[in-house]
Amino acid sequence: MMVMAVESMKASDARRRVCGVFCLVGWLVTWWLPATLLAERQPDTLWGLDGKRIQGTIQSIDEAGNLKLAGASQQIKLNALRKLDVSAAAKPTVQSPLLNNVVIYLVGGGYLNSESVVLAEDAFALKTIAGPLSVSIDDVQAIRWGAGKVRAEFTQALQAPDDESDRFLMLDETKIRTIRGFIESMDAESLRMELDGETQQVARAKAYGVVLAAIETPDASEVRHDIVLQDGSLIRGTLQTLEQDPAGAQWLSVSVGQNPLRLPWRVVTSIVIRSDRVQALSQLDPVDVLEQPIVSLPRSWKRDRNVLGQRLKIGDKEYATGLGVQARSVLTFAAEARFARFTATIGIDASTQGRGDCEFVVRGDGRELFRQRVKATDPAKAVSISIEGVQRVQLLVEPGADLDFGDRANWCDACFVR
Repeated sequence: MMVMAVESMKASDARRRVCGVFCLVGWLVTWWLPATLLAERQPDTLWGLDGKRIQGTIQSIDEAGNLKLAGASQQIKLNALRKLDVSAAAKPTVQSPLLNNVVIYLVGGGYLNSESVVLAEDAFALKTIAGPLSVSIDDVQAIRWGAGKVRAEFTQALQAPDDESDRFLMLDETKIRTIRGFIESMDAESLRMELDGETQQVARAKAYGVVLAAIETPDASEVRHDIVLQDGSLIRGTLQTLEQDPAGAQWLSVSVGQNPLRLPWRVVTSIVIRSDRVQALSQLDPVDVLEQPIVSLPRSWKRDRNVLGQRLKIGDKEYATGLGVQARSVLTFAAEARFARFTATIGIDASTQGRGDCEFVVRGDGRELFRQRVKATDPAKAVSISIEGVQRVQLLVEPGADLDFGDRANWCDACFVR
Protein backbone atom coordinates (compact mmCIF):
# COMPACT_ATOMS: atom_id res chain seq x y z
CA MET A 1 0.00 0.00 0.00
CA MET A 2 2.86 2.41 0.83
CA VAL A 3 4.49 1.71 -2.55
CA MET A 4 1.23 2.39 -4.38
CA ALA A 5 0.74 5.66 -2.47
CA VAL A 6 4.26 6.84 -3.32
CA GLU A 7 3.81 5.88 -6.98
CA SER A 8 0.45 7.70 -7.04
CA MET A 9 2.11 10.85 -5.70
CA LYS A 10 4.85 10.56 -8.33
CA ALA A 11 2.28 10.21 -11.11
CA SER A 12 0.34 13.21 -9.84
CA ASP A 13 3.48 15.35 -9.54
CA ALA A 14 4.60 14.38 -13.03
CA ARG A 15 1.25 15.44 -14.47
CA ARG A 16 1.46 18.87 -12.93
CA ARG A 17 4.90 19.54 -14.35
CA VAL A 18 3.36 19.87 -17.77
CA CYS A 19 2.77 23.52 -18.63
CA GLY A 20 0.50 24.67 -21.35
CA VAL A 21 -2.56 22.93 -22.60
CA PHE A 22 -3.95 22.84 -26.08
CA CYS A 23 -0.79 23.94 -27.91
CA LEU A 24 -1.76 24.19 -31.52
CA VAL A 25 0.92 22.90 -33.85
CA GLY A 26 1.34 24.74 -37.19
CA TRP A 27 -0.71 23.30 -40.03
CA LEU A 28 -1.23 26.81 -41.33
CA VAL A 29 -1.20 25.66 -44.93
CA THR A 30 -3.98 23.13 -44.33
CA TRP A 31 -6.22 25.64 -42.57
CA TRP A 32 -5.35 28.76 -44.62
CA LEU A 33 -8.42 30.79 -45.51
CA PRO A 34 -8.07 33.71 -47.95
CA ALA A 35 -9.81 36.96 -47.20
CA THR A 36 -11.68 36.65 -50.49
CA LEU A 37 -13.52 33.60 -49.15
CA LEU A 38 -14.59 35.52 -46.05
CA ALA A 39 -16.30 38.05 -48.28
CA GLU A 40 -18.41 35.28 -49.87
CA ARG A 41 -19.73 33.92 -46.57
CA GLN A 42 -23.36 33.99 -45.61
CA PRO A 43 -24.13 36.27 -42.63
CA ASP A 44 -23.45 35.03 -39.13
CA THR A 45 -26.31 35.26 -36.61
CA LEU A 46 -26.01 36.95 -33.22
CA TRP A 47 -28.74 36.26 -30.65
CA GLY A 48 -29.37 38.95 -28.05
CA LEU A 49 -30.43 38.27 -24.48
CA ASP A 50 -33.82 39.70 -25.42
CA GLY A 51 -34.22 37.09 -28.16
CA LYS A 52 -33.63 39.57 -30.99
CA ARG A 53 -31.49 38.51 -33.93
CA ILE A 54 -28.66 40.44 -35.57
CA GLN A 55 -27.09 39.26 -38.82
CA GLY A 56 -23.71 40.17 -40.24
CA THR A 57 -20.21 38.82 -40.78
CA ILE A 58 -18.24 38.60 -37.53
CA GLN A 59 -14.93 40.30 -38.18
CA SER A 60 -13.19 40.46 -34.80
CA ILE A 61 -13.54 40.25 -31.02
CA ASP A 62 -11.09 42.16 -28.83
CA GLU A 63 -9.81 41.43 -25.32
CA ALA A 64 -12.43 43.73 -23.80
CA GLY A 65 -15.22 41.60 -25.28
CA ASN A 66 -16.17 44.00 -28.07
CA LEU A 67 -17.45 42.25 -31.20
CA LYS A 68 -17.17 43.96 -34.58
CA LEU A 69 -19.25 43.11 -37.62
CA ALA A 70 -17.87 43.77 -41.10
CA GLY A 71 -19.05 47.15 -42.35
CA ALA A 72 -20.57 48.17 -39.01
CA SER A 73 -19.57 51.43 -37.34
CA GLN A 74 -20.45 50.34 -33.80
CA GLN A 75 -19.23 47.39 -31.77
CA ILE A 76 -21.40 44.96 -29.80
CA LYS A 77 -20.64 43.84 -26.26
CA LEU A 78 -20.24 40.07 -26.13
CA ASN A 79 -21.94 39.89 -22.73
CA ALA A 80 -25.08 41.44 -24.26
CA LEU A 81 -25.46 38.34 -26.44
CA ARG A 82 -26.69 34.83 -25.72
CA LYS A 83 -25.26 32.97 -28.70
CA LEU A 84 -23.29 33.30 -31.92
CA ASP A 85 -24.20 31.06 -34.88
CA VAL A 86 -21.31 31.06 -37.35
CA SER A 87 -22.10 30.87 -41.06
CA ALA A 88 -21.88 27.40 -42.58
CA ALA A 89 -20.17 28.87 -45.63
CA ALA A 90 -17.04 29.36 -43.55
CA LYS A 91 -16.62 25.63 -42.91
CA PRO A 92 -14.37 23.09 -44.64
CA THR A 93 -16.22 20.96 -47.17
CA VAL A 94 -14.15 17.84 -46.52
CA GLN A 95 -14.07 16.11 -43.15
CA SER A 96 -12.15 12.96 -42.32
CA PRO A 97 -14.48 10.03 -41.54
CA LEU A 98 -11.89 8.97 -38.95
CA LEU A 99 -12.41 12.01 -36.71
CA ASN A 100 -14.71 9.99 -34.43
CA ASN A 101 -12.15 7.22 -33.91
CA VAL A 102 -11.49 8.46 -30.38
CA VAL A 103 -13.21 10.91 -28.03
CA ILE A 104 -11.14 12.87 -25.52
CA TYR A 105 -13.18 13.95 -22.47
CA LEU A 106 -11.81 17.18 -21.01
CA VAL A 107 -12.02 18.37 -17.42
CA GLY A 108 -14.79 20.93 -17.17
CA GLY A 109 -17.20 18.97 -19.37
CA GLY A 110 -15.84 19.50 -22.89
CA TYR A 111 -14.78 16.84 -25.38
CA LEU A 112 -12.74 16.58 -28.57
CA ASN A 113 -13.22 14.15 -31.44
CA SER A 114 -9.92 12.95 -32.84
CA GLU A 115 -8.61 10.74 -35.60
CA SER A 116 -5.83 9.44 -33.34
CA VAL A 117 -4.32 9.86 -29.89
CA VAL A 118 -0.73 9.36 -28.73
CA LEU A 119 0.44 9.83 -25.13
CA ALA A 120 4.07 10.70 -24.51
CA GLU A 121 5.74 12.76 -21.78
CA ASP A 122 2.44 13.50 -20.02
CA ALA A 123 0.78 15.08 -23.05
CA PHE A 124 -1.75 13.73 -25.55
CA ALA A 125 -1.06 14.43 -29.23
CA LEU A 126 -4.36 14.62 -31.11
CA LYS A 127 -5.32 14.98 -34.75
CA THR A 128 -8.55 17.00 -34.72
CA ILE A 129 -10.68 19.03 -37.08
CA ALA A 130 -8.79 22.08 -35.73
CA GLY A 131 -5.46 20.52 -36.70
CA PRO A 132 -2.90 18.81 -34.46
CA LEU A 133 -3.39 19.63 -30.77
CA SER A 134 -1.26 18.82 -27.74
CA VAL A 135 -3.26 18.44 -24.52
CA SER A 136 -1.78 18.04 -21.04
CA ILE A 137 -2.74 14.84 -19.26
CA ASP A 138 -3.94 17.01 -16.36
CA ASP A 139 -6.69 18.44 -18.55
CA VAL A 140 -8.05 15.10 -19.74
CA GLN A 141 -10.65 13.18 -17.79
CA ALA A 142 -11.02 10.15 -20.03
CA ILE A 143 -10.43 8.60 -23.47
CA ARG A 144 -12.90 6.40 -25.34
CA TRP A 145 -12.30 4.58 -28.63
CA GLY A 146 -15.03 3.95 -31.19
CA ALA A 147 -18.01 5.97 -32.41
CA GLY A 148 -20.74 3.58 -31.26
CA LYS A 149 -23.07 3.75 -28.30
CA VAL A 150 -21.34 4.62 -25.02
CA ARG A 151 -21.20 1.60 -22.72
CA ALA A 152 -22.80 1.95 -19.29
CA GLU A 153 -19.60 0.82 -17.58
CA PHE A 154 -17.71 3.72 -19.11
CA THR A 155 -20.38 6.26 -18.18
CA GLN A 156 -20.40 5.06 -14.57
CA ALA A 157 -16.61 5.26 -14.32
CA LEU A 158 -16.63 8.73 -15.86
CA GLN A 159 -19.19 9.98 -13.35
CA ALA A 160 -17.26 8.61 -10.36
CA PRO A 161 -13.50 8.80 -11.07
CA ASP A 162 -11.04 7.13 -8.70
CA ASP A 163 -8.86 9.43 -6.59
CA GLU A 164 -5.89 7.07 -6.52
CA SER A 165 -5.54 5.34 -9.88
CA ASP A 166 -6.45 5.33 -13.55
CA ARG A 167 -9.04 2.80 -14.69
CA PHE A 168 -8.61 0.83 -17.90
CA LEU A 169 -11.82 -0.55 -19.40
CA MET A 170 -10.75 -3.58 -21.40
CA LEU A 171 -12.84 -5.54 -23.87
CA ASP A 172 -13.32 -9.14 -22.79
CA GLU A 173 -15.47 -10.68 -25.52
CA THR A 174 -18.84 -8.96 -24.94
CA LYS A 175 -18.02 -7.73 -21.45
CA ILE A 176 -15.98 -4.86 -20.01
CA ARG A 177 -13.25 -5.69 -17.51
CA THR A 178 -11.80 -2.92 -15.33
CA ILE A 179 -8.10 -2.78 -14.43
CA ARG A 180 -6.61 -0.21 -12.04
CA GLY A 181 -3.14 1.22 -12.53
CA PHE A 182 -1.36 4.20 -14.10
CA ILE A 183 -1.12 5.09 -17.77
CA GLU A 184 2.45 5.55 -19.04
CA SER A 185 2.06 5.88 -22.80
CA MET A 186 -0.17 4.96 -25.72
CA ASP A 187 -0.14 4.97 -29.49
CA ALA A 188 -2.17 3.45 -32.30
CA GLU A 189 -0.94 -0.06 -31.54
CA SER A 190 -0.56 -0.39 -27.79
CA LEU A 191 -1.03 0.95 -24.26
CA ARG A 192 1.69 0.86 -21.63
CA MET A 193 0.51 0.90 -18.04
CA GLU A 194 1.95 0.44 -14.59
CA LEU A 195 0.25 -2.36 -12.66
CA ASP A 196 1.41 -3.20 -9.13
CA GLY A 197 4.77 -1.53 -9.73
CA GLU A 198 5.45 -3.27 -13.04
CA THR A 199 5.04 -1.97 -16.59
CA GLN A 200 2.76 -4.00 -18.84
CA GLN A 201 1.82 -3.52 -22.46
CA VAL A 202 -1.52 -4.43 -24.03
CA ALA A 203 -2.88 -4.14 -27.56
CA ARG A 204 -4.81 -0.90 -28.06
CA ALA A 205 -7.55 -2.82 -29.86
CA LYS A 206 -8.41 -4.54 -26.57
CA ALA A 207 -9.08 -1.23 -24.82
CA TYR A 208 -12.52 0.38 -24.81
CA GLY A 209 -11.48 3.40 -22.78
CA VAL A 210 -9.40 4.89 -19.98
CA VAL A 211 -10.75 7.01 -17.13
CA LEU A 212 -7.92 8.92 -15.49
CA ALA A 213 -7.52 9.47 -11.76
CA ALA A 214 -9.53 12.41 -10.44
CA ILE A 215 -7.75 15.74 -10.21
CA GLU A 216 -8.90 19.21 -9.26
CA THR A 217 -11.25 20.52 -11.94
CA PRO A 218 -11.65 24.15 -13.02
CA ASP A 219 -14.17 26.30 -11.17
CA ALA A 220 -17.40 26.29 -13.16
CA SER A 221 -17.57 30.08 -12.82
CA GLU A 222 -14.38 30.34 -14.90
CA VAL A 223 -16.13 28.77 -17.90
CA ARG A 224 -17.84 31.58 -19.79
CA HIS A 225 -18.28 30.14 -23.27
CA ASP A 226 -19.30 26.83 -24.87
CA ILE A 227 -17.67 26.60 -28.29
CA VAL A 228 -19.00 23.94 -30.68
CA LEU A 229 -16.85 22.81 -33.61
CA GLN A 230 -18.06 21.49 -36.94
CA ASP A 231 -17.60 17.84 -35.96
CA GLY A 232 -19.52 18.28 -32.69
CA SER A 233 -16.48 18.75 -30.45
CA LEU A 234 -17.17 21.04 -27.48
CA ILE A 235 -14.63 23.40 -25.93
CA ARG A 236 -15.63 24.92 -22.58
CA GLY A 237 -13.55 27.92 -21.58
CA THR A 238 -13.30 31.70 -21.90
CA LEU A 239 -13.07 33.39 -25.28
CA GLN A 240 -10.15 35.83 -25.46
CA THR A 241 -9.96 37.25 -29.00
CA LEU A 242 -10.89 36.68 -32.63
CA GLU A 243 -8.22 38.08 -34.94
CA GLN A 244 -7.23 37.88 -38.59
CA ASP A 245 -3.69 36.99 -39.67
CA PRO A 246 -1.87 38.57 -42.66
CA ALA A 247 -3.05 35.74 -44.92
CA GLY A 248 -6.69 36.55 -44.17
CA ALA A 249 -7.44 33.57 -41.89
CA GLN A 250 -9.36 34.23 -38.68
CA TRP A 251 -8.17 32.65 -35.42
CA LEU A 252 -10.13 32.25 -32.19
CA SER A 253 -8.12 32.34 -28.95
CA VAL A 254 -9.73 30.57 -26.00
CA SER A 255 -8.54 30.18 -22.42
CA VAL A 256 -9.19 26.72 -20.97
CA GLY A 257 -8.36 27.07 -17.28
CA GLN A 258 -5.17 29.12 -17.35
CA ASN A 259 -4.04 27.87 -20.74
CA PRO A 260 -4.56 29.14 -24.31
CA LEU A 261 -6.05 27.34 -27.28
CA ARG A 262 -5.93 28.74 -30.82
CA LEU A 263 -8.60 27.51 -33.23
CA PRO A 264 -9.21 28.27 -36.91
CA TRP A 265 -12.48 30.23 -36.98
CA ARG A 266 -13.82 28.27 -39.93
CA VAL A 267 -14.21 25.09 -37.84
CA VAL A 268 -16.36 26.91 -35.25
CA THR A 269 -20.11 26.34 -35.58
CA SER A 270 -21.52 28.22 -32.60
CA ILE A 271 -20.61 29.87 -29.32
CA VAL A 272 -22.98 29.89 -26.34
CA ILE A 273 -22.22 32.79 -24.00
CA ARG A 274 -22.78 32.11 -20.32
CA SER A 275 -24.20 35.22 -18.68
CA ASP A 276 -25.36 36.01 -15.16
CA ARG A 277 -28.64 36.99 -16.79
CA VAL A 278 -29.14 33.57 -18.39
CA GLN A 279 -30.18 30.34 -16.68
CA ALA A 280 -29.81 27.22 -18.82
CA LEU A 281 -32.70 24.83 -18.17
CA SER A 282 -30.41 21.82 -18.51
CA GLN A 283 -28.75 23.02 -15.29
CA LEU A 284 -32.06 23.01 -13.42
CA ASP A 285 -34.13 20.16 -12.02
CA PRO A 286 -37.75 20.25 -13.18
CA VAL A 287 -40.26 20.44 -10.35
CA ASP A 288 -42.47 17.97 -12.18
CA VAL A 289 -42.03 15.48 -15.04
CA LEU A 290 -44.76 13.71 -16.99
CA GLU A 291 -43.80 11.25 -19.75
CA GLN A 292 -46.55 9.33 -21.57
CA PRO A 293 -45.43 7.63 -24.82
CA ILE A 294 -48.20 6.06 -26.88
CA VAL A 295 -46.47 3.27 -28.80
CA SER A 296 -42.77 4.16 -28.65
CA LEU A 297 -40.47 2.66 -26.03
CA PRO A 298 -40.43 4.77 -22.86
CA ARG A 299 -37.37 7.02 -22.73
CA SER A 300 -36.68 9.63 -20.07
CA TRP A 301 -35.73 13.21 -20.86
CA LYS A 302 -32.01 14.03 -21.00
CA ARG A 303 -29.83 17.04 -20.19
CA ASP A 304 -27.70 18.25 -23.12
CA ARG A 305 -28.50 15.03 -25.01
CA ASN A 306 -31.37 13.56 -27.02
CA VAL A 307 -33.46 10.80 -25.47
CA LEU A 308 -31.07 8.20 -26.90
CA GLY A 309 -28.17 9.77 -25.01
CA GLN A 310 -26.60 11.21 -28.17
CA ARG A 311 -25.62 14.80 -28.83
CA LEU A 312 -28.49 17.13 -29.63
CA LYS A 313 -28.77 17.62 -33.37
CA ILE A 314 -31.36 19.27 -35.61
CA GLY A 315 -30.67 18.93 -39.31
CA ASP A 316 -26.90 19.02 -39.71
CA LYS A 317 -26.30 21.28 -36.69
CA GLU A 318 -25.30 20.06 -33.23
CA TYR A 319 -26.07 21.90 -29.99
CA ALA A 320 -24.06 21.88 -26.77
CA THR A 321 -26.93 22.49 -24.36
CA GLY A 322 -30.63 21.80 -24.16
CA LEU A 323 -33.24 19.20 -23.30
CA GLY A 324 -33.99 16.01 -25.21
CA VAL A 325 -37.51 14.59 -24.80
CA GLN A 326 -39.95 12.20 -26.41
CA ALA A 327 -43.64 12.82 -27.06
CA ARG A 328 -45.71 12.98 -24.99
CA SER A 329 -43.74 14.84 -22.34
CA VAL A 330 -44.32 17.70 -19.92
CA LEU A 331 -41.40 19.27 -18.04
CA THR A 332 -42.31 21.89 -15.44
CA PHE A 333 -39.71 24.42 -14.25
CA ALA A 334 -39.88 26.98 -11.46
CA ALA A 335 -39.42 30.47 -12.89
CA GLU A 336 -40.78 32.17 -9.75
CA ALA A 337 -41.34 35.45 -11.57
CA ARG A 338 -37.57 36.06 -11.71
CA PHE A 339 -37.17 35.96 -15.50
CA ALA A 340 -38.33 38.03 -18.45
CA ARG A 341 -38.12 35.55 -21.34
CA PHE A 342 -37.86 31.89 -22.29
CA THR A 343 -35.72 31.23 -25.36
CA ALA A 344 -34.85 28.02 -27.21
CA THR A 345 -34.24 26.49 -30.62
CA ILE A 346 -36.72 23.69 -31.29
CA GLY A 347 -36.86 20.80 -33.73
CA ILE A 348 -36.97 17.03 -34.26
CA ASP A 349 -33.68 15.29 -33.53
CA ALA A 350 -31.69 14.20 -36.58
CA SER A 351 -31.51 10.63 -35.23
CA THR A 352 -35.07 10.02 -36.50
CA GLN A 353 -33.76 10.21 -40.09
CA GLY A 354 -36.67 12.24 -41.38
CA ARG A 355 -39.43 10.78 -39.22
CA GLY A 356 -41.34 12.64 -36.56
CA ASP A 357 -44.23 15.08 -36.34
CA CYS A 358 -45.18 16.78 -33.10
CA GLU A 359 -46.26 20.01 -31.45
CA PHE A 360 -44.09 22.09 -29.15
CA VAL A 361 -46.09 23.95 -26.50
CA VAL A 362 -45.05 26.41 -23.79
CA ARG A 363 -47.39 27.22 -20.91
CA GLY A 364 -46.98 29.78 -18.16
CA ASP A 365 -48.98 29.17 -14.97
CA GLY A 366 -51.37 27.02 -16.99
CA ARG A 367 -51.86 29.57 -19.80
CA GLU A 368 -50.70 28.65 -23.30
CA LEU A 369 -47.99 31.05 -24.47
CA PHE A 370 -46.73 29.27 -27.58
CA ARG A 371 -47.65 26.37 -29.88
CA GLN A 372 -45.82 25.22 -33.01
CA ARG A 373 -46.22 22.08 -35.08
CA VAL A 374 -42.83 20.75 -36.20
CA LYS A 375 -41.96 17.98 -38.65
CA ALA A 376 -38.61 16.23 -38.97
CA THR A 377 -38.10 17.84 -42.37
CA ASP A 378 -38.53 21.35 -40.93
CA PRO A 379 -35.48 23.49 -40.11
CA ALA A 380 -34.70 24.42 -36.52
CA LYS A 381 -36.88 27.24 -35.22
CA ALA A 382 -35.75 29.88 -32.72
CA VAL A 383 -38.39 30.92 -30.17
CA SER A 384 -38.42 33.79 -27.67
CA ILE A 385 -41.41 34.10 -25.33
CA SER A 386 -42.22 36.60 -22.60
CA ILE A 387 -42.57 34.96 -19.16
CA GLU A 388 -42.61 38.09 -17.01
CA GLY A 389 -44.43 37.41 -13.73
CA VAL A 390 -44.73 33.67 -14.47
CA GLN A 391 -44.19 31.27 -11.56
CA ARG A 392 -44.21 27.93 -13.41
CA VAL A 393 -43.18 27.25 -17.01
CA GLN A 394 -44.25 24.01 -18.68
CA LEU A 395 -42.56 22.65 -21.80
CA LEU A 396 -44.85 20.19 -23.59
CA VAL A 397 -44.31 18.03 -26.64
CA GLU A 398 -47.51 16.50 -28.02
CA PRO A 399 -47.63 13.75 -30.69
CA GLY A 400 -48.67 14.85 -34.18
CA ALA A 401 -49.53 12.56 -37.09
CA ASP A 402 -48.43 8.88 -36.98
CA LEU A 403 -48.86 8.73 -33.21
CA ASP A 404 -45.46 9.28 -31.53
CA PHE A 405 -43.24 7.41 -34.02
CA GLY A 406 -39.98 9.33 -34.33
CA ASP A 407 -41.13 12.11 -32.01
CA ARG A 408 -37.71 12.73 -30.45
CA ALA A 409 -37.94 16.43 -29.76
CA ASN A 410 -35.18 18.83 -28.76
CA TRP A 411 -35.42 22.07 -26.80
CA CYS A 412 -31.91 23.21 -27.76
CA ASP A 413 -30.24 26.08 -25.89
CA ALA A 414 -33.34 26.28 -23.68
CA CYS A 415 -32.93 29.01 -21.08
CA PHE A 416 -34.60 31.63 -18.92
CA VAL A 417 -33.36 35.20 -19.40
CA ARG A 418 -33.53 37.94 -16.78
